[in-house]
Amino acid sequence: MTWDVFRRGGSVSELHQLDLIDGRRSVWRLEANAPAVALGSTQPDDVLEGRVLRDLGLEVARRRSGGGLVIIDPSASAWVDVVIGTSDRLWSADVGRAFAWVGEAWARAALITGVIDSADEVSVHSGAPLWDAEGRIVCFAGIGAGEVHIGGRKLVGMSQRRTRLGARFQCLVHREFRADWSFDVVAADHRSVLLGERLRACVVEVNDLETLVGAFVDQLQTLPD
Repeated sequence: MTWDVFRRGGSVSELHQLDLIDGRRSVWRLEANAPAVALGSTQPDDVLEGRVLRDLGLEVARRRSGGGLVIIDPSASAWVDVVIGTSDRLWSADVGRAFAWVGEAWARAALITGVIDSADEVSVHSGAPLWDAEGRIVCFAGIGAGEVHIGGRKLVGMSQRRTRLGARFQCLVHREFRADWSFDVVAADHRSVLLGERLRACVVEVNDLETLVGAFVDQLQTLPD
């Protein structure tokens, strides 16, 4: 079973609201036309500092998948969504385990392309989240199931939306991570010293995103039907 590969542009809000889950295998390279903050499906609006949003010129989008907020900057990151149906052999009823094969494909792509030092230990996280409280505020401050990291520094951030037809795995990798933006947009009542520390040292940046994304898609195409 091959993967259909698509590209789609639009605002961050428009791209998050796309109904992509149709039961077939597909990969979507989503290209936002402007930076924005994407809130997780259950995050309250008051997690954000309105004045900073206005100063930075960031719109606010609400995604249907869970997790902490993410700043999506198309000039500094790559956004890739992966879709499968409930009848796919890759489907898992366990929400946490469902991410594993996506993370493993990203990890193999990173090692094959050499975008990271192969001597570093690349891990696909399983089990309970790390830095969970911080990750519930800002996605990249924590590490959840299936996410790829090197010694606690996240390479790929992921979230998941599930329906009766299948699942949509939303993935983001960075060329440049603006830790100051991710901290400053958080309202004062939700900030912590640990959140600031995590954001300053929590992300692996990748210079050649196109090569990494291409290798990731190639890895998906090798998965069994």
